[in-house]
Amino acid sequence: MPTYDAILAPLDALPNVVRRPFTAQAIADLEAGVGMSAPLGVRAWLTRVGLFQDVTDRADIDFQLLGSPDAIIGSSRAIGQILGPDGAAGLFPFGDDGAGDVVAVRPRTDGSDELVSVDHETGKISSEGRFEDWLSRVVQAAIDAPTSASDKQWCVQFSFKTVGIGAIFDAMRTIAAVEVNEDAWSAAATSPAGLRQDKLPFRLDGHPLTLSRLRYDGWITPIFSFDFQESAFVPPEQSLIAILDATFRARRDLGYTLVDYGPLDVNVSDEEDDANDAPTGLSGFLRRLGAMFRT
Repeated sequence: MPTYDAILAPLDALPNVVRRPFTAQAIADLEAGVGMSAPLGVRAWLTRVGLFQDVTDRADIDFQLLGSPDAIIGSSRAIGQILGPDGAAGLFPFGDDGAGDVVAVRPRTDGSDELVSVDHETGKISSEGRFEDWLSRVVQAAIDAPTSASDKQWCVQFSFKTVGIGAIFDAMRTIAAVEVNEDAWSAAATSPAGLRQDKLPFRLDGHPLTLSRLRYDGWITPIFSFDFQESAFVPPEQSLIAILDATFRARRDLGYTLVDYGPLDVNVSDEEDDANDAPTGLSGFLRRLGAMFRT
């Protein structure tokens, strides 16, 4: 039986695959948050791939991997509420099916690991097969996938629920130069229900961006947001997205949320989208979502 490291080793020869492995300390912190040691298969995944990754994008799998330590810890608590402490013992959250059921990994008596799903309504635990088999399918799909000519970009949306925009720009100015005329709003769209969207251009460290404002008569505060993307291969310590995220999280007055689309393919020759827009696939999704608006 091949080891988990042997199964994952071929990923080292795939330069266009996004991975951000965990350090030993990051794994220890996650295990402390969950309250149990990670099964060997999960530990190997975290060590060689991590949670910020697009390895699984190429495989036909029935669940979405959890994308952050907070999501894993939250799912562990959810399993505990469903099954109780004894029933949840040994179940390490790994994904979800999009309908409320948690997918977890648990050690087997033969030394291997098993994928299971936990029904959030009945508490029934169903086997999804050996983790080793799932891992082999995912890696093989990554190997078989055609080489992409697109650039891998980390795509996010920074979202805020706050009264005014001054605090947002003040936070950004602590890390980079901001150029903006805060009175230069332009009306962009109004939905049939009366939801109004306005836009404000600005520059952050030279990047041309657009702040969106959504207003509705029944809301206490508007919702502000702007999209941002950078190379998915930028080291975390150099990532402007990571720096902005940490800066905004430190400001409780911003009502801040990060919408993380993860690493996505962007066709670098596509001139349809400007520097502020999300990539083509995401832009198409956002355009469909924005069909509720009319000018």
